[in-house]
Amino acid sequence: MRTESLSDGIDKIPDRIESFADVEGVKFIGDIDNVIVSGVDNSLIAGEMLKNYVDELGLKLPIFLNESVELPAWANSRTLVFIVSYSGSDLEAMKSYKTAVGRGCKILVISSDGKLKQMANENNTDFIKLPENIDSRGAFFLSLIAMINTLRKNNIIREDIDFFRIARVMRKDKFKEHAELLANNLVGKLPIIYTSNRFSSMGMLWKRFFNLNSKIIAFSNTIPEACYSDVEGYTTSPDNIHIIFLRDKEENKHVNREIDSMKSLLKGEKQVSELRISGTDYLTELFSTAYFGLLASVKLGELIENDVESTPNIDAIKKDLKGIY
Repeated sequence: MRTESLSDGIDKIPDRIESFADVEGVKFIGDIDNVIVSGVDNSLIAGEMLKNYVDELGLKLPIFLNESVELPAWANSRTLVFIVSYSGSDLEAMKSYKTAVGRGCKILVISSDGKLKQMANENNTDFIKLPENIDSRGAFFLSLIAMINTLRKNNIIREDIDFFRIARVMRKDKFKEHAELLANNLVGKLPIIYTSNRFSSMGMLWKRFFNLNSKIIAFSNTIPEACYSDVEGYTTSPDNIHIIFLRDKEENKHVNREIDSMKSLLKGEKQVSELRISGTDYLTELFSTAYFGLLASVKLGELIENDVESTPNIDAIKKDLKGIY
């Protein structure tokens, strides 16, 4: 069966969130002291969002994001490792899976198929299956749900979550309308996205979306870090930079003042957009902001007539690395 295109799949994301909302999390025996999310590219986006969410809840659960073929030396039997790879064939995910098995970690593989599924079956490793033949760049929403539901199953996250309501919010027409407006403003521009640490995953995610889908260079950073580094870099910088501040209603007064100061400093020199993150709760804000960035990046790619579907440079690197492990 042919894998759907990104353009076709993007409208189906809210429906898929609903269909995946009640996926059964995995109950593990014994205490969980820390969590590793291991994956690359889009697979790691879910881990970045999970880390922000756990921090927002104030949980004392360290979450480590792992893009390496190895795991941290401290990973052990009290570590829960999420191995996330939509295709099930990412070399980094397969290698870190083998390491996690050797360390006796608690492991959950999240994938659609591929070699990882086979390896999980051979080792009796817990496995949550993602839908096959969908565009992988929207699958991170489903991987995030699988991880959240697993942490709920283990009584780590105790919040009531309504993924159906989140999906309804994401269907609102305003997302497409506002995403198209932003995309039009970004034609010919180099986007740089700034967020508070509370939404750091959104800056990294939007940056990736512009790289992967629009096929343009983009950067991201957090406030206050940018106030003590990036601002000096604008002294000598390209004229086509477009700065995007993703603001949220819970910004503390220091971050609020720092963003206002930086915006005021750069307003006359660079094109600046300020977008307000909104939602009735934090998880809704995460999902809807991620979806907005995805929509904007695809629209921008279409406007500048770049191929939003293929990733030839990534494919070339993967081909070159094939067989290393």
